[in-house]
Amino acid sequence: MANGDFTDEELTAYLDGEASDDVSSRITAALAQGSGGVSDRLEALGAALGPMQAAYGALLNEAPKMPVLPSNAPARGRPRLALVAASVATLVLGFGIGQWNPAAGAVERDWMTYVASYQALYVPETLPKAVPSEAERLAQLGRLGFVLGLDLPLPEVEGLTYARGQVLGFDGVPLIQLAFATEAGTPVALCIIERPEDQDTAIALARREGLEAAAWIDGGYGFLLIGGTDRAMIRDAAEQFAAAL
Repeated sequence: MANGDFTDEELTAYLDGEASDDVSSRITAALAQGSGGVSDRLEALGAALGPMQAAYGALLNEAPKMPVLPSNAPARGRPRLALVAASVATLVLGFGIGQWNPAAGAVERDWMTYVASYQALYVPETLPKAVPSEAERLAQLGRLGFVLGLDLPLPEVEGLTYARGQVLGFDGVPLIQLAFATEAGTPVALCIIERPEDQDTAIALARREGLEAAAWIDGGYGFLLIGGTDRAMIRDAAEQFAAAL
């Protein structure tokens, strides 16, 4: 078979990193020899991955840290598009099974760990520049509260400006994220999830993923306020949120 006589299946397998060593070597050699026909066909087939990359682009940025593989783990060179596909698959697996704890030898499911990993990726530019109007804020909170089954009469907390609200999820349960910005632009999030099996707890302060956090359980709901490095601000804000909710 000539270097340019590859089937679409072989070229697609090459892009996915699933081609046999023989086919992979011949395609690589054809590209090295400047075979425009092979290059053009790979580009056309690779374009099909575009929608997938766009759909998962945001998720890739939000992915929690994955465990480090042993240094002797087998490796095999792959084209860039195949690495993108592999990253997406790893992300889906990571969100699907929870966080692996090698020391415990088991899978842990801790919604606050996921929230902290997500929030650690936030920068001031992550939040929308335009502050929603009062009507927009009330409409968002009404919609999110309906999803959660909880009224969200958020207090005006000094130093925090409401930026947006969105519905996330954990283990098939809605998880609401209310995003705020400090006066310096630091992102802070109040996340709420239904936890009917958990007993009420007082506000507990901790540091997660390098961020100050306050967590509490009240009335069958779990709350986590997280962001920045100002513990006093997080504590005071958490007390105001807890009193209002």
